[in-house]
Amino acid sequence: MIANLRRRVGLVPLLAACIAVLGGCNFFLADGDEEAGIQPRGGYFYLVDNESQRLVMLDRNLAERHAWPFADFTTETALQGVTFDGAALWVAISGDEDAILQLDLAGADGAVVLRTLAAPPAGQGTVRDITWDGQYLWALNSGSTTYTVPPTLYKLNPADGAILAQYPLPSSEPRGLCYVGANADVYGSGIVAGCYYTDKDDDTVHVFETARAVFHPGVPAPVGARGANYVYPVGLTFDGQDFWSTNSSGFADYLFRMDSAGAVLQQFDPPYAQMGALVWAAADLSVPAAPVVVQVAPNTGGPRARKTVTVTGSGFRDGLTASFGVGVVVDSLTVANSMSLTAYISIDADADLGARDVTVTNSDGKSGVGAGLFHVVDVDPSTGFLWLVDSGARLLYRYSINDGTFVASYSTATIAPGGSVQGLAFDGTRLWLAAAGTDDFIAAIDTTGGVLSVTASFQAPPAGAGTVRDMAFDGTDLWVPNDGSLSVYRLSTDDGSVLETIAAPSVGVRGTAWANGALYANDKDADTVLMWNPGSSTWTTVFTTPIPPAGTTTNRFATGMTWDGVSFWIVNSTGDFDYIFQVAPDGTVLRTVEVPGRGTATPTGLAFSQN
Repeated sequence: MIANLRRRVGLVPLLAACIAVLGGCNFFLADGDEEAGIQPRGGYFYLVDNESQRLVMLDRNLAERHAWPFADFTTETALQGVTFDGAALWVAISGDEDAILQLDLAGADGAVVLRTLAAPPAGQGTVRDITWDGQYLWALNSGSTTYTVPPTLYKLNPADGAILAQYPLPSSEPRGLCYVGANADVYGSGIVAGCYYTDKDDDTVHVFETARAVFHPGVPAPVGARGANYVYPVGLTFDGQDFWSTNSSGFADYLFRMDSAGAVLQQFDPPYAQMGALVWAAADLSVPAAPVVVQVAPNTGGPRARKTVTVTGSGFRDGLTASFGVGVVVDSLTVANSMSLTAYISIDADADLGARDVTVTNSDGKSGVGAGLFHVVDVDPSTGFLWLVDSGARLLYRYSINDGTFVASYSTATIAPGGSVQGLAFDGTRLWLAAAGTDDFIAAIDTTGGVLSVTASFQAPPAGAGTVRDMAFDGTDLWVPNDGSLSVYRLSTDDGSVLETIAAPSVGVRGTAWANGALYANDKDADTVLMWNPGSSTWTTVFTTPIPPAGTTTNRFATGMTWDGVSFWIVNSTGDFDYIFQVAPDGTVLRTVEVPGRGTATPTGLAFSQN
């Protein structure tokens, strides 16, 4: 049954009040250019049918096209939420399982769980609906009187479920949740970008503006043909132009389509008695999508080498093939799941050096290409080592890139008693160390005996001023920044004499690296990596420094940096966010390594060596 309903009179005064509160900016107003950010309608709805315990796919005519029993992926008999991340569906489950699951719906054997996250916060309260903002998951929890947890909106890291932010809700019984992205036209008109959610007690659609972390006044939830006593909004989604909401209240199980002003455009009476959450998606998730290749690790290999590499992405299927280009033979493949495969490769002795595309092709002929993700190199950095200084613990660590483990540690207390080792560099033969504070020197050190010893040293520039930081070696000389003098010095390794002085990008410079004939530096305040331009005597921003796992932009604090011939390595030093990142020249994170003693460590200098 389809009933076109007129705009409810009671909506007008409330909208007027909203306009007054927001200074004339109505968050439901979308009268601009729909081509500017608003996606066209079409696609499919994925609807929770708790009566039949199925996840149902409907086309735009609301005809059922596919369904997946809950039993495929959970022992629970009800789902609370559903969302789409652009590649896979996620569902929220409460009860004994109390989890958020990422699903692959295109398998021949039904829905398959790709990832399981704990529902926030730690099994307390009830997680209701979830949504995806393009990068993060958001989850509604209706709270718990037992644990005194208020109704809360949580921002989650989709990789591990870590809570990145949380916001107490202005209502008591949240249910449906959806995200609306940027959609302004050239005049700035458009609905507020953020999370929209329904509440079954106050029968309202609320708005949380994510950019400013503020809640705005809402509008009434749709009222069906049976009247206001049967309003129970449990699901909400946005199709790029209109909102859709499910109402599940006994004999009033409706699906509503609403325009951007909150007016009901259509009321549908689907053949489902206990509808729950729903989400709109452009994709038919019952059909295997083309694979997507995101990352290869390790991403380098030398001639004559035999390597085991892991390829990650999405849409991988049993029976697929993979190619690393001419001169690289894939001996065998193992598909771990739809997001990961392991390839065993052999590299020919005469294979051309340089970047290679990695292509994954499923048995249905659909392919995905990761452009330039693998490099055939003359000297393979994946067989090398990183050297890392923890200035607080007065330790020097050696990390095997191939094994992915820290294989040795050395005390720096004897050679640098001042306890402020800041920088490291490797000149092809010797490891160099920069010590600030009362030590204030740069020294070549010997690590072969298990106990560090100094083989050569000289005064850190400029004498007695500022703090020297991490270092870089350009093949002949050392480059050393000093944040006190706001300069970077090129030094002779023979006697420490200053050969050149250039302006540092800022007082926030910490790490330096020499890569492809150019000097790079990171800025811990601007959260950027910059390259020095000798011709113009200026620094150019190349990419932003990585955000650590389970962290935000506020948890970035780059210190040491080095180059292995193909990739940068950058250290982050902020308590629980102490990590080393392998980073492609465009800023893409290729690998993340936890620093020893994460949380209490003070990682500073970083260097790469082949041995």
